Amino acid sequence: MTAPFWGHRPRRSGLVHHAEEVAALGDRNLDPRARALLRLTRSREIVLACWHIASILCAVIHSFDLKLGRADEHLESIERELRAFYDRAPVLTPRDVSGERTEYRVKIVEEPPDRIGLILGDFLQNTRSTLDHVVVLIAGASATRDTAFPILSKPEDWKANADRILTGIPKEVRAEIERLQPYKRTEVGQRLTLLHDLARIDRHRKLHLLNAASPEAKITFYRRDDRGRLVAIPTGDNPNAVGTSIEFGAFQFGAFLGQLKDGAPIAFAVIPTHPKVEMYAAFTFYIAINDGTLLHPLVPTVRSSIEAVRTCVTTLRPFVDRGATMV
Repeated sequence: MTAPFWGHRPRRSGLVHHAEEVAALGDRNLDPRARALLRLTRSREIVLACWHIASILCAVIHSFDLKLGRADEHLESIERELRAFYDRAPVLTPRDVSGERTEYRVKIVEEPPDRIGLILGDFLQNTRSTLDHVVVLIAGASATRDTAFPILSKPEDWKANADRILTGIPKEVRAEIERLQPYKRTEVGQRLTLLHDLARIDRHRKLHLLNAASPEAKITFYRRDDRGRLVAIPTGDNPNAVGTSIEFGAFQFGAFLGQLKDGAPIAFAVIPTHPKVEMYAAFTFYIAINDGTLLHPLVPTVRSSIEAVRTCVTTLRPFVDRGATMV
């Protein structure tokens, strides 16, 4: 009589190869794991898929992976909300010509919706707490109420707080965490500082989002030829300020980029001695986070924050897997 299937060790198959691929990904992010698991579900070896998939997930998915995955979902939601927001043309800049003066003024049709700020808050909390989850898992039974991933901007703050915050964390792990600190003046550290500060603000009050104009605004000057056609004036080496190197006698020009205020001018030109010269402008707008001191472009800020956290997770993941054996 043939022995039941469950009594046999499964043969090495395409599924097993894919399962090993998932397990071997170790310190990388979840995207390639998800793709490998998708191949499992598409495999015809459904019984073997059931056999392996639970152990694969248990082996490679930690709480910080789930936190980071959730942050990714929030990032996608932010970008989706932004696309819908800009599709509604929330900022207009009508052109007005009066005598010698050409002027563009801001007309804010819609402020950034509160929903984007709420999603941003969820993103910040999931991203920031990812690092704390990593450290707590490494500390294991030695973790205390204070155990967390420190983000410190001064070496004296590290000396004063590291022992308390990193109780039970092995020396080699502490060294890696210290290397990632903002006071080491690394790019990752600087990104972590902004993430930490914005997450702290979000825990206590509403994040202030506002409309802003990018410095990439393109101001172009044209001269009408004998047939009345507009011809761009040669610019030299500045593609974002076409024509500003041309002398127009008593020519005046100004641009007010950054935070937008409804009804305020965003660009103007006064060209009294050259009535055939005309100015046209094209502006790029974005949503900025106002932390009370500086404006931070929303999308680049959240992307750089999550990438900094991925770098930290990649660095510390091996210590999570070895936590039980480290001293």
